[in-house]
Amino acid sequence: DLGLLSQDGIIYMRAALQYSREAIQKASITGKIQTLFSQLAALYKTNFGWMQIAYPKSRYLIVNVPAIADSSQTQLVMNTITGSWCQFSGMNAGCWGVANDNLYFGGNSGSVYQANVGFQDLGAQIPWEVATSWQMQSGATNKAFTAVTPTMLVGSGVTFGIAVNVDFNSVAPTSQIPALVPMGATMTWPWTWPGIWGGSTTLDHRWQTTGAFGTWSSVHMVGTVNGGACQITSFELIGERGGPL
Repeated sequence: DLGLLSQDGIIYMRAALQYSREAIQKASITGKIQTLFSQLAALYKTNFGWMQIAYPKSRYLIVNVPAIADSSQTQLVMNTITGSWCQFSGMNAGCWGVANDNLYFGGNSGSVYQANVGFQDLGAQIPWEVATSWQMQSGATNKAFTAVTPTMLVGSGVTFGIAVNVDFNSVAPTSQIPALVPMGATMTWPWTWPGIWGGSTTLDHRWQTTGAFGTWSSVHMVGTVNGGACQITSFELIGERGGPL
């Protein structure tokens, strides 16, 4: 189906013919982030540079958001398999294009850059940040969260910090630690036993202490990559029910 980028979000063309504007969110691809999209549209709707592009190789749907026309842009990015969204920053792109199954963007000064390649930004580290949705585990009671662990597949050059936020007070971790480093391969021909098979990532599942106390919780992570991949698959929390005496 054709997707129309509008002030109300990205709308399926066929559905747009069925609903009034008041009910158009039923047909919106951007429904999960409608509050954020509406805020950005209200602020920047008159700026030149809005566009959308699909990048099937990485399952991206990219919406370019021009905060300052021909100067500063961010991107709203949806995973086309899961429908989940994230936001890219640091790529001031006036336009986007796909050629030979590779993703490119045009900079505001006229240069063309290749995106989505490698784990560095022209040799520099790439910062990232993740915050889960707010959850009320074990019902509407106070909990003391004492430890948290991510399950991550990491390559070399990854750092991260992790914390548990409570009761809608979102604070990013202030310190980071190096992630585990994948072990290099020692198996050569002719084989010598024992040896280590090479791998580009390793599992990092270390527990970190926390001292959060509240009813609602959200896991908050910040980190950097510089040369290796980082894939977060899940989180685990340890908490105890309780309350003031």
